[in-house]
Amino acid sequence: MCDSATAFQDVEIDRVQSLIEQLGSEEFESRELAESALMEIGLQASEALQRALKSPDLEIRTRARRILVKSLQDDFERKIQAFVHDVEGKLEHDLPGWKRYREVVGSDKNHRLLFASMVRSEASLLHALDTKKHFNAMFERRVKALQPAYTGVGNTQSIQAANIAALLFAGLSIDTAGKNTTHHHIYNLLNYNKTMEVVRGSNRRPILIKLLDLWVRENSDGANKFYPLMLTMTYDLKEAGLEIGKATLEDTSTSSSYRQYAAVAIAKFGSKADIELLFPLLTEKTVVHTWSTNQVEGGIIRTQARDVALALLLYMTRQSPEDYGYKYIQPNPTMIFNGYSCGFASDELRDQAQEKWAKWWADNKQKVLTEEE
Repeated sequence: MCDSATAFQDVEIDRVQSLIEQLGSEEFESRELAESALMEIGLQASEALQRALKSPDLEIRTRARRILVKSLQDDFERKIQAFVHDVEGKLEHDLPGWKRYREVVGSDKNHRLLFASMVRSEASLLHALDTKKHFNAMFERRVKALQPAYTGVGNTQSIQAANIAALLFAGLSIDTAGKNTTHHHIYNLLNYNKTMEVVRGSNRRPILIKLLDLWVRENSDGANKFYPLMLTMTYDLKEAGLEIGKATLEDTSTSSSYRQYAAVAIAKFGSKADIELLFPLLTEKTVVHTWSTNQVEGGIIRTQARDVALALLLYMTRQSPEDYGYKYIQPNPTMIFNGYSCGFASDELRDQAQEKWAKWWADNKQKVLTEEE
């Protein structure tokens, strides 16, 4: 971290060498004094200390290693502090990943404080991001390492805002192959209660939410787009959720099972102007949930895509699902309703609900679309 050509510019080489030899003194006090003096000199003595690592004297090798490690740590922290306080960006900083972070995320004091924590916690990952050396492998290891399934439930206490921020930031640069192997791991990590607590309770929450928003948008077009959409609802990313939900619902090549969640996003984040976007699902009879219950004869309820769509339309128009025959519907704070609970015991009841809605909408459409929200 220090230019070796200038390592001894301000230090007498003979004094440094003398202090290193003193590290092996028979007197404890002399060894301590020499170590303390070399600590003050720091990385300017790095070349001599590197040579001392090969000394035949164990005491000299041990102390030289300790001095080098401490000097590197102190130098690193000085760089971090200089970076944090350079709010106006007058200096160049060689922290890994900073240039891209500054361009994509931000560079004010709060961004610098968070990024400093990211470098302290995930320097290796950010270095791999900068150099592109083994980046996919490093990224996957870090995502896995932070999950209770790999570290043990107790270790979730170690997840910090800086870890989450670094993973989301690095995830913006992962290639297609990397996305395919890490999407579900990131989704699982971000769905752990501990992770949600960290994000929501962090004093850097606005930046974390911005990083989440950037990540879900970056990954919403791939084969694993289910995960980003679900995260918009978990973390209330309204604009991203509505945008992804609309794009998904318009894509009729997407399965009904997935489009039902797009409908949830529209119902959760949309307005009365978005109500009719859900209408195409009212004709889709694909079974999207099957569940067992002793509340009906035969013990099985099959929930169709149109059942979910109708329940969401009732939510958007402030009507009671129970008034339409939804006997088993269960509220869900994230998804509005538990999708499987939106089913009917028979097609006859389902058709009655659809007919009632069609009549209600015909009678109330103008009023709903013109009244103030």
